Amino acid sequence: MARRLNAGAPACPAGGLILMTDDAIDADWAENAAALPRGSAVIVRHRNAQARERLVRLLIGCCRPRGIRVLVADDARLALRARADGVHLPERRMMQATGVRRLRRDWIISTSVHGGASLARALRLPFDVLLASPFMPTRSHPGATALGAVRLAALAAGSSIPVFALGGIDGSNAGRLAPARVRGIAVIRGWCGS
Repeated sequence: MARRLNAGAPACPAGGLILMTDDAIDADWAENAAALPRGSAVIVRHRNAQARERLVRLLIGCCRPRGIRVLVADDARLALRARADGVHLPERRMMQATGVRRLRRDWIISTSVHGGASLARALRLPFDVLLASPFMPTRSHPGATALGAVRLAALAAGSSIPVFALGGIDGSNAGRLAPARVRGIAVIRGWCGS
């Protein structure tokens, strides 16, 4: 489905599929990342600093030779030290994008958007990728209002930056993304099968 969404779209540094790690999930992240298609990306979102650094270095080692980009969530210093491919800023820190861009002009910089107001802020900043979430209800953010196909389509249509759908996506609902004109899919449990 990610390949179909991505077909014919302008080049995007994150391909059509992004895997986000989550330290609340017991998964072999290196194995899951290695199974991604060439051109995909991984966002290391582990919250524990030591675990995050170990995982970033492990994933860079196994992903880079396969043409898979590795971004570090909310830690530009670690991204610099590890020579990662970019940084993911959570919505609450999106205003740091200009400073992060100054650190490395070639980085992929992404952020999350959850509605029209955050999309409007993101469009004024130097982002390469936006993750619109949650598309569907998720276990990681219980109680969060899901965008659904209509609101997601409106966000994607209003964006000059490639939009990826994130949240609650799996084989049973990925087909609902086609009319939304998103650029790709960002997954956690939907890829790991946890």
